[in-house]
Parts: sequence; structure tokens; C-alpha cells
Amino acid sequence: MKRLLTSTSPLLLTFVALASAAVACTVTTSSTPDGSSSSSSSSSSSGSSGDGDGGSSSGSSGGEADAKIGTISMTQTSFTAGPTTIDSYSLIASFATGGTAVGSGGEGTKCNTAKDGDCTVTDCDLSPTDAGSSSGGVSDAGTPKQKHAGDITVAADLDVTMTPDDNGSYPYKTGQVKLFGSEQEIAVDAKGADIPAFSTTLKAPTFVTLTEPAWPAPGQPLAVNRANALAFKWDAGTSGDVMVSLSTVSSTKLASVSCTWKASAGQGSIGAAALGKLTTDGQGSIAVNASSTSTVTAGDWKVNVSALSPAKAGSSLASGQITVQ
Repeated sequence: MKRLLTSTSPLLLTFVALASAAVACTVTTSSTPDGSSSSSSSSSSSGSSGDGDGGSSSGSSGGEADAKIGTISMTQTSFTAGPTTIDSYSLIASFATGGTAVGSGGEGTKCNTAKDGDCTVTDCDLSPTDAGSSSGGVSDAGTPKQKHAGDITVAADLDVTMTPDDNGSYPYKTGQVKLFGSEQEIAVDAKGADIPAFSTTLKAPTFVTLTEPAWPAPGQPLAVNRANALAFKWDAGTSGDVMVSLSTVSSTKLASVSCTWKASAGQGSIGAAALGKLTTDGQGSIAVNASSTSTVTAGDWKVNVSALSPAKAGSSLASGQITVQ
């Protein structure tokens, strides 16, 4: 599997792990009739916050092999320890074509993705494959040079620029300062290179506090019963969405459930059918984020930009481990 990126925030680690798994998968998509995807194409920039998609997009069937997708994700974490407020941010950017992850160099893990109401359920087979059956084999010639968009600058409380390395990949960027605040406008500008120059703006989500389910003590896992729906409630916001992601991974299977609701709704629920895809063995994690998204078209590339902030749960962040029954 694609290597995971580390972070000072356990929530961000979960998010990046899910994003990596989703990008690295060769996905077969099946959707219920209400799972239609919206396609927005604007030649210069198209900003939208809280569109209910949670930053997830799927190319129309028949065009997946030629899909050119970029992702720019920024996360702002703020929490209080005694009288002190601790801020930190992280930035990540990647560009991929045809369902192959940036830097993966291979066909990727085989996954199936399906819609279940407001949720997307992904089931990936991690069983070992016959290395000899792969057409052409896997090259050991090193990481191939990646397409990139030149310097990418994110501007809000401060300006932060990501610069691609010699292979065209964007190094993971973090800082122990505040990048953006609740409902603040954020500007994203790419100078352009292999991917044409583009710019967009989005409004940061309302930072929210989770009130249900009851959150466990720090260091303790949240118990998830697959036989029952899992309800969430939060202080209602006015901007963006609330996104809940659960994942489990064993030696043979990775499963994830990602659900998105309008922040203004104040509540959402994950049904037993979606939870039933999670495994009871191996390790599990949960992350609850406030999120806003914007989509911009740059030439024949579709770039999804997201701003995330971990939800709070009592005195801690609403992220951590889960046990699944």
C-alpha cells in the first residue's frame, strides 16, 4: 500500500490514510439511484463551500482511465490545554491520472465503492497478488516523475507555499501556527507547470463541537456496534459540512465509511448496512471533521480543494481508535 504520511494530529493521520487508500485504489463504482454525481466545470475557478460532497468526486463511467484529478487538502487544528490555545496546520497536494496514485508506480489495490445514502463505503482487498500475473511487472527503476502545477500558495491568516520536489511530488507541509480560522476566506493559487495555472477561493467551515455520541476518555477507543445505526450530533454551524470517516484494516481487507452532512443540519446518522462493511479484526479509527470544498478546472485537470478542521469532543478532538462489534 501507499506509505502513510505522519502528522502531529491523529485525526490528520486518519484522513491522510483514507485519502491515500482511496486514491491508490483501482475503483469499481456502484451507486444507488440517489448517488448521482455532480460535475462542475469552470474554466478559471469555481468556488463552493459546503456542497455536500465532502470533497469526493467520481469521473463518469467510461472516462476513469483518462481521469486527471488533483487534490489539495489543508487542515487546521486548534485546541485548548489549560490557558493555552495550541494551533497547528498541515498541507498536502497530489495529482494523479487514471486511478493510479502519485508515486505508487503500480496498479494499486483493488477496491469497490458504493453509495449508501449520505455515505460512501469503500471495500479494498489487500490479499497478496501473484506478482507473475501482472502484465509488464512492476518497475524498480525508481519513482517516476509526477505531473505538477508548480508552486501552490494557500493564503488566509498567513501565506504558505508548497513547492514540488525534483520528482514533481509535493512534500507534506506542517506548522505550529494558525493558517485559517472558522468561516474565514481562503485563497489558493497555483503558478502552473505540467498542470495549467489555476486559482480558487473557499470559505473555511464552521468549527464544530460534537455532542453525540458520548466520547470516550483520552486514549480509549469508541465502541461501534455494526448492528445499530450510529448517530452524531454537533453544535450547528453555518458554513460547510461535517464529515465522519471510519475505517478498519486487517491483513486482507481495508474498509472505510465516509459520510457527509450539512453543518447547519446539526446531526447525521450512519446506518447498520454501511457499518456492516467494517471488519471486527485488525485496527480501526474514526475522524470527525468540519469541511469545505471547492472544485476548479485547469485545462483537462479537475482539482478538488478542501479545508478541514477536526471537530472537538469535550476537551479533546473527535478522532481516535474504534473497536467494532
